[in-house]
Amino acid sequence: MSLIPDFPQILLDFHHQWHMPGAHPEAGPGRLIPAGLPGSGLEFLTFHRNYVSQFHAWYDIQPFANPAAVAGWSSIPGEVRTPVVGWNMNLANQEIRITTNDPPLRTADELGTFIENGIHNWIHGATALAFSEPIVAGFQSPQSTFFYNIHGLVENWWQSWESGQLPPPIAVLTVGADASQASIGQPGETDMYRFVVLAAGTFTIQTQGTTDVVMSLFGPNNLAALVTEDDDSGEELNARIVSTLSAGTYYVRIRHYYPSSTGNYRISVQGGPLPIPEIPVNGGPVEGNIAAANESDVYTFTAGAAGVFIVETAGDTDTLLTLFGPDSQTAFIAQDDDSGPGLNSRIVANIDAAVYYARVRHYSPTGTGPYSISVRQ
Repeated sequence: MSLIPDFPQILLDFHHQWHMPGAHPEAGPGRLIPAGLPGSGLEFLTFHRNYVSQFHAWYDIQPFANPAAVAGWSSIPGEVRTPVVGWNMNLANQEIRITTNDPPLRTADELGTFIENGIHNWIHGATALAFSEPIVAGFQSPQSTFFYNIHGLVENWWQSWESGQLPPPIAVLTVGADASQASIGQPGETDMYRFVVLAAGTFTIQTQGTTDVVMSLFGPNNLAALVTEDDDSGEELNARIVSTLSAGTYYVRIRHYYPSSTGNYRISVQGGPLPIPEIPVNGGPVEGNIAAANESDVYTFTAGAAGVFIVETAGDTDTLLTLFGPDSQTAFIAQDDDSGPGLNSRIVANIDAAVYYARVRHYSPTGTGPYSISVRQ
């Protein structure tokens, strides 16, 4: 438990009163603008900035004060960033928009509204689950150090937005289009791109020109999830990545090999969907092989009627299995690592009649190996 001893009741009541005007009228004014209405986002940010300041005025002089315990997170921690507590592609895209300001959140009110009605309303409950501290999910949450980790993270996002130090918008690449002209105009500059994979397939991302660039690929739907990197696999000093990718949004980072150098280059993405192997329900297993680091293998199966289905892998390879659907390669349903025998994955899901997709990756980003996958009802 991470509860703060001797927490002042007046501070608890003040927080409760703001969220539920009338709960403790003696503690101060309640919220003036209901969530979602114009002005509510800025009120949300301002109230919590002031509240944390009032908390520190009391906490910092206590003999048990531990500044590190109540410091704001710099990013959402890995313990919270898991499907077990509800992390999904929608939340990942929200985080990306907040941290890149792409597409732009043009006012502090717009930023606050976007955070409050999205990640904020999720992260309290998710943190409570991830760290087994139920109080974080309710109005008494200021008694927990996790409250200040969460709202310190929100404050860090707001300060980044206020300072204008957010990175420039991410340029869009279109799969199959001609190469885009680009330039590393300043020493140490990094250029960011994004492209959308509509259906699983093999894709080639490459640069052209005389500039010695290094390319990093991230995703799907996660700017922090490295898929792979490359320096000189293309012609001359160009970078080239060929990878089997599942559906989703991917991000490409380009930098010069020499931090003090600049130069022009071109970049393109080519490729497209491949036939997706089908797994027969209640039939024999389908053999698969993760042949290269960070490879994703995608399969499909059809649920002819609603019911409980078991999707599982077999073999000696440490697989990570993700289930998507219905009728979508990107709508997350469930994910599993080791619920099957040994290091195998198993997902048990109650699903409707529809088409579903299963993605298999190695648990280790550098791992490879054979496996089989089957579906039974």
